[in-house]
Amino acid sequence: MTRQKLKRFHVKRIYSTLLLSYGALLAAPFIAVFLLLSFWKNSTENYYSEIMKNDLTEGRMAFEKQLDIMCAGAFSVSNDSDLKWVYFLDGLKDGDNNIAALIRCNDMLRQTFADSEHYQNYSVIMKNELIFRKSGMVVGDKFFYDNYCTYQNTDFETWRKQSFESNTWQLFPLEEIDTGERTFQAMTFSYPVRNYIQQEPEANAVVQFLLSKENLEQMFGQLLSRQGGILIYGAEDRLLASLGKINADGDDPENTDLFLSEATGEDIRQIKWNGTDCLVVNQTSEENGMHFAAVLPMAVVMQNFQRIRRAAWLILFTGAVLEIGLGCCFALRYSKPIHNLIDNMQGFFMLEDREIHKTENISEYEYLEKGVHALLDDYQSLNAMLQEKTVKERRNFLTLLMNGEFDTELNIIEEAAHAGIRLVQKDYYVLVFGSEEGEKLLSAAKKCAETETEQIWYPVDPTHVALLQYCTEENPMEPLLVGEQTAEKLKQLGAEEVYVGIGSCYTEKREIVFSYQQALYCSDKGKIEKQNVVEYSRELWKRNMPWYPLEMEEKLQAATKNGN
Repeated sequence: MTRQKLKRFHVKRIYSTLLLSYGALLAAPFIAVFLLLSFWKNSTENYYSEIMKNDLTEGRMAFEKQLDIMCAGAFSVSNDSDLKWVYFLDGLKDGDNNIAALIRCNDMLRQTFADSEHYQNYSVIMKNELIFRKSGMVVGDKFFYDNYCTYQNTDFETWRKQSFESNTWQLFPLEEIDTGERTFQAMTFSYPVRNYIQQEPEANAVVQFLLSKENLEQMFGQLLSRQGGILIYGAEDRLLASLGKINADGDDPENTDLFLSEATGEDIRQIKWNGTDCLVVNQTSEENGMHFAAVLPMAVVMQNFQRIRRAAWLILFTGAVLEIGLGCCFALRYSKPIHNLIDNMQGFFMLEDREIHKTENISEYEYLEKGVHALLDDYQSLNAMLQEKTVKERRNFLTLLMNGEFDTELNIIEEAAHAGIRLVQKDYYVLVFGSEEGEKLLSAAKKCAETETEQIWYPVDPTHVALLQYCTEENPMEPLLVGEQTAEKLKQLGAEEVYVGIGSCYTEKREIVFSYQQALYCSDKGKIEKQNVVEYSRELWKRNMPWYPLEMEEKLQAATKNGN
């Protein structure tokens, strides 16, 4: 057996290859799912980052719009002439004739801030302690603080100082405020009315609005509905409000650096806050420099992804267990019969090796490998014997056919089928190729027979080889063309000085012998006269004479001798 075929049947290698292939089939789905999940994880993070960015932009724009509206309203009333006149009143006394002017000013403020959606709980606090509210007018800022605007975490002195000593509008942090009518959490918008020419330490008046927590949550409703949180920072990174899940446990963010980025514009990061991984999107307002941070727990971002990942791994592991179970069942069910089959074949073809296996301590793999090699060797020898037998039968049939030994057409067809030759065409003729280099001619004919399996070749003698070919009535030049083409092909395969003799076409298969004798005669004639191709029908036409086969010639001579 050749070395290449031996390599194919090393038992250890076969079993190892099967094991590796089986392992690769099991690992391939895991690798594919791992890559898909990694891609999906990144896509999920990017998707939620874009959603958070869009929702934060929408909420920030609504918040800035509210600030612009409150700034515009406060600025409009700060320039009112009646209100400026009230600045200079020295309180309000009993029977004061300025009461009518105060009533007009109060009506003007009610009309200006009639839109309760944008101007909630407005108040105009004068330095002279005259205060205008939506529900009426009061005197005394301490009285106003104690009864209509009480802050939970800011005392009166701090509130008044922050309100009157500011040079520009500002926002007070979100905290609980008691207005006398109800208690709620709100941010305070404070707009100081100053006379910048006089440069006094305190403002003449302060216009304030309350922006409730409900309104803030409505502005950022999309983000809050996703279980996220909103952080709003003012000047000097002062935390003004925290909404949503960010302070669900009652803990406000202490480390401001976690939620603010040094980068300008938008920034998307992942942080760890209170032991929880969070996705943070930062935005900075270009108009007032305020910072907004949207926070979403990674557990919410990856909620669907985690559920799908668990399901995918569960399905994969279930499939892997089933595959391993099927592989074990297959091994238990079929390994023993295969082993017994090889064992029985080895015992049939290798009795000596079987005895060696009983006496020597050799591995099971080596034992099976020897059996497989023995079977292959026996197969090769039997196959060679069968091929040799087929060649002999084919050659014997062609010898009998070329010598005219068959009596009937049916006998010829049956014997041809038994030798592996199909004679199903109507007309046949014979071509004989001759050459002085007989070995090269026979070698070239053998190579041609291997490439053209349907051609019927017959070695005549060491210098001649015959080809049985069928012909059609469509082209009279067909035998001549076939002879020239085949001779050229033999030359390409190594033959030299090929002379071709072509016999006539015969319908009766018993008369193929005549075509063979004609072709053999023409091949020798071409060799003598140095003609590459000689066709018998054309030679008869040239000489104008009939052809008598050798048997017919002997019969004529015998009949003449006997006087018949």
